[in-house]
Amino acid sequence: MRASIIIPTLNGGPFLIKCVNSILSQSVIVDSEIIIIDSESTDGSIQKCCDLIEKKAIKHKLISIKQKDFNHGSSRNFAIKHSCGEIVVLLTQDAIPYNSLWLSNLIMNFEADSQIVGVFGRHKAHKNHPYIIQRDIENHFSFMEQIPVRFIDDIDEYNRDETLRQKLHFFSNNNSAIRRSTWEKIPFPPVGFGEDQTWAKIVLEMGFKTFYCKDSVVYHSHYYGIAESFKRTFIEVRYFKKHFDYDLSLSITRFCLAIWKGIFSDIKWLSENKRLSFLELNYSVKVNLGSNLARLACRINKLKT
Repeated sequence: MRASIIIPTLNGGPFLIKCVNSILSQSVIVDSEIIIIDSESTDGSIQKCCDLIEKKAIKHKLISIKQKDFNHGSSRNFAIKHSCGEIVVLLTQDAIPYNSLWLSNLIMNFEADSQIVGVFGRHKAHKNHPYIIQRDIENHFSFMEQIPVRFIDDIDEYNRDETLRQKLHFFSNNNSAIRRSTWEKIPFPPVGFGEDQTWAKIVLEMGFKTFYCKDSVVYHSHYYGIAESFKRTFIEVRYFKKHFDYDLSLSITRFCLAIWKGIFSDIKWLSENKRLSFLELNYSVKVNLGSNLARLACRINKLKT
């Protein structure tokens, strides 16, 4: 299967260069193409990546858009329109394929079942990120592994069980692939956040399947401070309420409990695993405070409106 690898970029720096280098080392890259859709980068990383790709004589294309025009759903759709692969592979500029089998492991799943229209792979934390981040990512994808093949078997159970719905519709365009033929009928929704999970929900409810491939791995994680954690969580809570009707906001009582429980659990885990340090504790305090403040702010904002 010929693949088109789509990477949205904006000043990707060393991460983007590592990402492209790892793509070029893939065992099945010869018949693939790389498409970069760039939002006015100024750090020189795009030219360096294009030089690397040209040296390998891999088909590629650079699409330039205005930064103000970038949209997670629409911009990816625009890039896919300029691609030709039967399978469309989606990465982000800070997702670095783990080994030379990343691509082959990702796309081989489409051959097993014609009803599988989307596949997403596993993430590992970047090596220099705190152990808490590594733990949380490992726990998340262990949870995903409980249902590798994802489809709605019982619509009544699906509608009744929010936890099941959350597990089934998880999908990540940090490391994913979709059938072009399905995308032509069901493109990504033009949303500013969460185009991947919104798309997965749509295709599942139309009777298709998605698949979690634990053997297709990328390094991808975020090392957020208080402000970044607040901003990210605030966007996520509003997104899930609007598109999935999940209420992830917190009352003041639950906010206090979440802060205490989160930090206490982190200290306990760090101590048990002999990882307790100022860096780890500092990260725990910042991310628990920032994310839970955002969930409280969403509750307050809802009450005001």
